[in-house]
Amino acid sequence: SLVCRSLACRPGGWTMMKRSLIAAAVIAVVFTHHARGEEPAQAFLEGLRERGYYDIALDYLDSAAKNPALSTAFKQMIPYEKGATLVQGAKYQRDSGLREQQLDEAQKALQQFLKEQSSSLYAVAARSQLGNVMVERARSRVERAKRAAASEKQTLNKQARDLYDQAGKVFASLVEELRARLKTYPAALDEKNDAKRIEERDRFRQDFLQSQLLAAAVKEETAETLTKNSKEWTQMLTAAGDAYKKIYEDYRTRIAGLYARMY
Repeated sequence: SLVCRSLACRPGGWTMMKRSLIAAAVIAVVFTHHARGEEPAQAFLEGLRERGYYDIALDYLDSAAKNPALSTAFKQMIPYEKGATLVQGAKYQRDSGLREQQLDEAQKALQQFLKEQSSSLYAVAARSQLGNVMVERARSRVERAKRAAASEKQTLNKQARDLYDQAGKVFASLVEELRARLKTYPAALDEKNDAKRIEERDRFRQDFLQSQLLAAAVKEETAETLTKNSKEWTQMLTAAGDAYKKIYEDYRTRIAGLYARMY
């Protein structure tokens, strides 16, 4: 008789083989990112998330915290990276109960990061991710409302609207805060002497554009909680359209502007 000698046929072999294949698939990404000067650990993490391997990314972050070979700078980012990974993974979690648990964990990790690294360049991104936690909670209720009885549908849509409103306030606050921060940078910076300030400015520019897009997206998604073709529904979609239009007009040569044009 034929005997299976492959790794997949051994006890626990499929899991081992799957992880090996995943690691091999990510190696190319690691080398690509490393060639651009990025830390290999960060590149590996990004490679896992880009391929949707969120559970393995979380395992990697847990092990990274105890790995003496990794830099202190990377370890300081672990709570943020864990929170961001949980938020991204929650989008694909079908079980609503498990999704809420995942979002609870994400919220705790991001709050931990803000407490421990309040002056980090990624503090703004962490606050933005907390806004995304609210957005994902709202989306979960919108999906449940679509399957719910009429009596429950209204309650779920109201809960979603409130969550979208909270998220919208987070993004709007970040937009104004970042607008003020960016005004403090001079028009021209020297690449050699002002490398750190350039890094900060570029990060804040990215956060600024993203916050504007997220604020517009929240308005668009809020419309799903309103009665179609109602006055409120029309007003909300109009507000979203106006927000996307302004982003495109202000930043039409940048990626964020092109993204906004698709709506």
